[in-house]
Amino acid sequence: MTHRVPSLDPVASLAGAERWALFLDIDGTLLELAPHPDRVVVPAELPGRLRRLSRALGGALALVSGRPLGGIDRLFPRELDAVGTHGAEWRLGGRMYGLARADGGVERAGYAVGEERDGQRQTQREAQGQVRLPGAAGEGERGGGGDSGGEDPIKAAVGPLAMTRLPLAGPARDLLARLERLPGVWLEAKPLGLALHYRQAPDQGVVTRDLMETVLRALGPAYRLQAGKEVLEILPVQASKGAGIRRLMACPPYRGRTPVFVGDDLTDEDGFGAVNALGGISIRVGTGDGTQARYRLATPAALRDWLERLEIHLASASSPASADPGGAECAAACLS
Repeated sequence: MTHRVPSLDPVASLAGAERWALFLDIDGTLLELAPHPDRVVVPAELPGRLRRLSRALGGALALVSGRPLGGIDRLFPRELDAVGTHGAEWRLGGRMYGLARADGGVERAGYAVGEERDGQRQTQREAQGQVRLPGAAGEGERGGGGDSGGEDPIKAAVGPLAMTRLPLAGPARDLLARLERLPGVWLEAKPLGLALHYRQAPDQGVVTRDLMETVLRALGPAYRLQAGKEVLEILPVQASKGAGIRRLMACPPYRGRTPVFVGDDLTDEDGFGAVNALGGISIRVGTGDGTQARYRLATPAALRDWLERLEIHLASASSPASADPGGAECAAACLS
């Protein structure tokens, strides 16, 4: 059942903000959409504001995006917690985790990506399904926003389809080769995911969906197809923004706080649902009905103004709640 969502009063809604856990989508939410994800513009003041908000909330702020962690880190500070690839990978307290392929192509959750570089240990980790996430933090420099300044170095080295951990072989790879030849359409390989963008060729929407559904059938029941704004993505069935939010909410410094999630797209609806079920605050950026979000902000610029007001409110409040001590020590346990 759908409903009309009211406009959000950005002043009255700050009651209790000291105990919030803030989750923020990026494209179309924090930032205006661009013809290509590499061409989004990050306002100069935004990274610093997110750092300060994270500190004021005791560390309980995370970016929640369809972008891989490596793509998030090219836009925003790496020290921020994040949920990437729609929940297929995540970072908490500086440690990275993700869904790893187990035998038979089934996905399982909860491995940490360490910092070791030794080739033999890396081979052992891959054999156990504990793979380093391509494009993750530490594997390339973060840009300050706007155009990334060139082709992704990992993608250039190994080829676009080799970046994904999806079992792309035989019929699936042949179908993707057909998709790559469609004018105005491009494939983005992610850790355990694959996105097909057709924003520059909206007339290809029906063709791209038919081909992606065929790819999905070739991959099998461990994967699902997700639609967004002029994008179709294949993901593990366990991967969703809602699952990512619930996972962090089970761990310090998020545990015991009120979750607040701001998003703009169909891909954010399960996040809205998860936050509503946890008694939190769900906010949609943009117009349109048929959403589970209970509040609305008109544009990304309006959200950024609201975050500025939130920062002022938190700064004027009594000392912020501190992060749960022992969070780093228990992170692996609560995420397993």
